[in-house]
Amino acid sequence: MMRRGAEQRRNRIETGATLVLGVAALAAFGMIALVWLLSASMIDDRTAAVRLAAQQHAARSAALLADAQRNELESINQALIAMRTNWRADPGHFRLDDWLHRLPALDDLTHEFFQTDAKQVIIADSDPRALGLGLGSRALARRSTLTQFQDKALFGPAAPVIGFRAWSMTLALPLKTQDGHQAGEIGIFYRTRILPDVYAGAMLGEHGFAALIETGDGVINAVAGPAAAVDANHIVHSRMFTAMQAHGDTLWTGPSALDGVRRIHAFHPVPGWRLAVAVGLDERDAMAPARLFATRAHGVAALASVLVLVAMGWLVREILFRRSLGLARRAQSKLRGEVEAAGVESRAALGEARFLAAQLAALGTTLDGGWAAFDANLDLAGVSPSFASLSGLAAESLVRGLSLDGFWRLAAAAGALGDVDIEAEVDARLASAKAEQPGSEAWHTAAGVVELHRLPLTGGGLLLVFTGHGGGSEWA
Repeated sequence: MMRRGAEQRRNRIETGATLVLGVAALAAFGMIALVWLLSASMIDDRTAAVRLAAQQHAARSAALLADAQRNELESINQALIAMRTNWRADPGHFRLDDWLHRLPALDDLTHEFFQTDAKQVIIADSDPRALGLGLGSRALARRSTLTQFQDKALFGPAAPVIGFRAWSMTLALPLKTQDGHQAGEIGIFYRTRILPDVYAGAMLGEHGFAALIETGDGVINAVAGPAAAVDANHIVHSRMFTAMQAHGDTLWTGPSALDGVRRIHAFHPVPGWRLAVAVGLDERDAMAPARLFATRAHGVAALASVLVLVAMGWLVREILFRRSLGLARRAQSKLRGEVEAAGVESRAALGEARFLAAQLAALGTTLDGGWAAFDANLDLAGVSPSFASLSGLAAESLVRGLSLDGFWRLAAAAGALGDVDIEAEVDARLASAKAEQPGSEAWHTAAGVVELHRLPLTGGGLLLVFTGHGGGSEWA
């Protein structure tokens, strides 16, 4: 009963250890999954915050540039209006050179003033080398699309004027006689100072850009930044232009039409003009803080996962070690019990044999000391010194541990059992011993016939006794 209770307790302990191991594994994987989910959430939040900050910076820069560009254009437009008014008052005595000294505020903007005749040929210019040059058919073709701006300067494409950079703007006002006939244009070629100034101070990054673009046909009037080196003067038929036209004041992320670099763009219209400012931040540069945060977050998540796995491994090792230790102790205890039980059985068989011998001697039975005792497993546990000589068997064959069926085969081979079928006789005698049936029989030896008694022992075992001669006994 106690042994069964202990076994049940051990089974419950092993079952509990297995459950603890399973729960620990689930908890470990759950913690790892939670760490990575939290890491991903933090990365998404930081990425969104960095992107929003970049968009806001681009939008503020675009709005600032648009407002400054408007002021610059208005100042130039007012100067052209004053010049045209003076021309209308006295076309014959109008001198362009006289106005160069009246507009000192435009000195840092203006590259040159010009005046053309009705055929778009330059008849007056602050740069004498430009005299006689034509503005080009492109300027004439675009004038009609902007005629609604009667008090605004008309825009022309970047003109190939001597000494000018590729990205310059042409602003002109039409000159008409009192009777309404076209008499030419008066205007300026200029490069904006606002665009490079804002670009330099807006911290748009190494690969950012700022551009002044016409909203009608996508012609680029000015651009600052690395994109200015690209040989392109319009962005029409591009995704960037479509995004700009969708809403004048908007944000868009995609490849820039100028150089194909993926940027975060902000568009802002120039109030009162058919122009828009485009500001672009290189997306890779702008999102660098988010990528750095993601790298660090992934590293922390990986380290946390490794620590959880190490802790899980240690816990598994402890559980398996304790379980193995328990199994080893159980096996050791079981083996010790079996050894002790075998010793008890052997000692019990020998003790009982001595007791029976003493009883027979007390009853006056003639004994010669020929005894052999077999334990509960029917293995030879001990013999008296005279047993071999009385049985006619070789003493060296009667070793401790000799099985009962082996003993009977030795006896049959020596002729002690008479003329019998050895296997059948051995099987019958084994069955009798296992059934604990006593008996006596004649034992044939070279010296004669003696009587052999078979006496079952309590708890299993067998005692063989020869009678007919006296003698002492010693037990192995």
